[in-house]
Amino acid sequence: MTPRLPTSKKWTSLPTELCAQIREIFEEGFQGLAQSGNILVEGRIYPEELLLRIGHLENGRLKQANFEVSLDFNSSKQNAVERIHFAVDCAASMVQEYCDQEQDLEGFPRTWNSYKFDQQVAFLQVSTVNTSLESEADRLLGETVEDDLVHGSDDTDRKAIITMLGLEGSEDVPDLVEDQGAADGQEDLGERADQGSPKNPGGVKKTGTKKKNTTAAKKPSQRAGSKRTKH
Repeated sequence: MTPRLPTSKKWTSLPTELCAQIREIFEEGFQGLAQSGNILVEGRIYPEELLLRIGHLENGRLKQANFEVSLDFNSSKQNAVERIHFAVDCAASMVQEYCDQEQDLEGFPRTWNSYKFDQQVAFLQVSTVNTSLESEADRLLGETVEDDLVHGSDDTDRKAIITMLGLEGSEDVPDLVEDQGAADGQEDLGERADQGSPKNPGGVKKTGTKKKNTTAAKKPSQRAGSKRTKH
């Protein structure tokens, strides 16, 4: 993944268990995508940036559809969990638009573009990089072993991640699902979106009539009064 800010050098990966929770949310909300391929979740935390990628790799294909969100982040002033929730909602809205377009990336930004959602700014882009091939290329180029990178591969680095997220004092990374019912799959992306999800960040204008797409189990909806504007 390529960060948006040129100053983003040191980074830590989102905790594995947190990525697993996010993946479960997307698998539940977009069951068609989960059945047709793999949903992948990656994330990095830089000192001033939070980066999230949701990927969909269709079975038998090398080309991967990636929906990437970059947010400004300051652990001393912002709530990390709320920022992660917002990034998840932004990505969910992009995935929904992708499903509505019958899994077509046309019209989505290919470079970082800023959008304003209900007084919050998110930077969005899509890519078609295959995660496995990207990792292998980095390994061959020796880019995975740099002195200025922190990878969060042991308990010490995991604690550093929690500190950078502003979650000091928590023994466990807080769940994205907030109750047992949600953990059992009763929470969906539609419910999360009603709490403040942006709508149509790809900015695609629909023309003509399309048959109903059932890829997503529940469609995220924009909160009343929340408008997306190009920032």
